[in-house]
Amino acid sequence: MWHWLLIIIYLISTFYLSVAVPLVTYALSLALFGLLHVFSELAYIHQRFASLYQSQKVWGFKWVYWIYLYLAMIISIRSIQIGKWISLSKSTWFQLELSLVVLMLAMVFFLIKKENRAYQMLLVVGLMLISFLIHAYPIEMLLFFSIFHNFTPIFFLCEYRQKSFDHLNIQQQKIFLLYQKSILFAFIFIPILIIQWQPFLWFYPYQLSSLKPWLLETKSIEHHLSIFTLKSWDSAENPYLVISIFSAVVFCQILHYAVVIHLLPTLQSWVKDHALSSLDNPLLNPQGLQDFQGFQPKSIFSVQKILLILPLISFFFFQIDFFKARQYYGLFASFHAWIELPLFLSLLLSLQGFSKIKSLSI
Repeated sequence: MWHWLLIIIYLISTFYLSVAVPLVTYALSLALFGLLHVFSELAYIHQRFASLYQSQKVWGFKWVYWIYLYLAMIISIRSIQIGKWISLSKSTWFQLELSLVVLMLAMVFFLIKKENRAYQMLLVVGLMLISFLIHAYPIEMLLFFSIFHNFTPIFFLCEYRQKSFDHLNIQQQKIFLLYQKSILFAFIFIPILIIQWQPFLWFYPYQLSSLKPWLLETKSIEHHLSIFTLKSWDSAENPYLVISIFSAVVFCQILHYAVVIHLLPTLQSWVKDHALSSLDNPLLNPQGLQDFQGFQPKSIFSVQKILLILPLISFFFFQIDFFKARQYYGLFASFHAWIELPLFLSLLLSLQGFSKIKSLSI
């Protein structure tokens, strides 16, 4: 019963904060939980999928090494862009970054078994289409991938249900299904409701909503709308449409943070004996501390202290210069976002028991 109550309270409060004070909610959630969610998500990926990354080889080298190579190039491009060492247009920078992402995805081609040439051809056609869209619409494509990343918990939960659901006891299965259905509902229907009904206007007459900044020097909301929206979406007939879209994505981002920081580590702790990697999550899984060398419950690096310090450190830098801190945060965010795409693609080809990937052992 309390799980239902927790879900309802969280969704209602998140809904209100996202639509009533979207700028404050976006800024504070990013400053406090952005970096924490990056490390939590990377820890979950390593814990659950390390064997997949390590077991596959392309041209004699481990698949993970190729991924790291492309990610290092992407980070270098972003660093040059932040430092303004080379003067290029924003579209050109986006084209370079997304082109490297396509090349990273293309490595999955060499993991597909030769007898499954239809899937190889489908992958080639898909990547050619993406390449064309990147060349023609680089800003729109980067925006698409940025928004799409917020929905990745749906994939993680579907993969968990297929691979680990049978290892749960009856009570855990019921709890998992409850959270999975609630999260699917929240990700799909609530953003549509926010965009369609524009609930910001519900609270405005009662002075329960505001677009002004608070605590952080973020300037006005106009300086942030381009993070999740396009200028072409702005309409004189419906001036609150862009703000509603921004609020909807903020809602999805906060939901993404909650799933990655709390729910996924909890689910993984339930199937600790069936983990895909021997490394437990030292950051968010207290049960795994005893087995992780270098971390002991009584040490200074306890889970509680890490969880307390990391958001405070992040908030401190965002307080000094929000926009510069967001640029550097983008380096970490791009690493954890792009590393998931080849993983999702390879696992997608292995769903339902089809062995499209060579020696896929997960």
